[in-house]
Amino acid sequence: MVRETRGITDLPTLAGAIRRRTWEDRTSDSPRKRGKRSIRLTSTRSSVVTIILGLILIVVIAGMVESVQIQVPHAHALTEDNIDYTIGAYTLYQGDPATMNISAVSRSPDDIIVDWVGLQFEWMNENDWIFKDLSSAPVTIPSLGEADLGVFSFTVPATTPHWYPTLLIRIEYGVETSNGTQARGDLSMLYNVEIHSIEEKHYQDLLPTLSRAMEAVDSETLLSSSARNLLRQAEKEYYDAISEGQESEWTIAYNSLREAQTLLAQANDEENRFRTGLATGTLAVAALTVVVLIAKRRRRSAS
Repeated sequence: MVRETRGITDLPTLAGAIRRRTWEDRTSDSPRKRGKRSIRLTSTRSSVVTIILGLILIVVIAGMVESVQIQVPHAHALTEDNIDYTIGAYTLYQGDPATMNISAVSRSPDDIIVDWVGLQFEWMNENDWIFKDLSSAPVTIPSLGEADLGVFSFTVPATTPHWYPTLLIRIEYGVETSNGTQARGDLSMLYNVEIHSIEEKHYQDLLPTLSRAMEAVDSETLLSSSARNLLRQAEKEYYDAISEGQESEWTIAYNSLREAQTLLAQANDEENRFRTGLATGTLAVAALTVVVLIAKRRRRSAS
């Protein structure tokens, strides 16, 4: 919200003259003289009233001067082109904590003293702000210099319906010009930020891990036919997920990626069981063969 400010106009010059009556005017009894005296008395009273009203007006305006905010001249003011912000996380996701750094570059010939900075996203109530009250320790932006105005922490709502919400940045500041004039100013700027779905974040987090796991499995090395079949299903879900992600169908893409992860795990389990069973069977056959050979040798010895 931008404060309304009023300029101060020059006060009009108040003047009034009281004409003094001559001794003749005061002593004459003629009707003509009495008429002139009446006119002069009326004029005198009007002038007195004018002076009194003028004095009252001066007192009232003098009292108002104390409460009128002097607006920063344009040449000394902050402008939208002078403000910059960076978000700590390159991408903002639903439900994610994030930080934002606000900085300012001054093109003013005088120092700018910032004493309040606030952020307001579209999902916030009108009177709610993420702000820093710097009145006890103001930040000075030096003449033709720059300064950081602070780091602001916030959390994106997990259920926000806004994918491109507005961001209002408001800065309140003061300027003491070279001629000793103190003035106040404020600047409000409106931006748009982009919010991504939480499913997109889950997808982006899972994709590289699953890709490495898929590359580590070679269907030609699998001994189990069941394992090979499960791997083919996992590969189909994996490539479907990539295609859906390219279309920004993040919920479907993430579900497909999770299905591929589940099928791949099943394929690995099936292959391990098969190899374990095969190894157990091989040992049993080997043991049986040894028993048979020993038995044959005993028969030969006995004969």
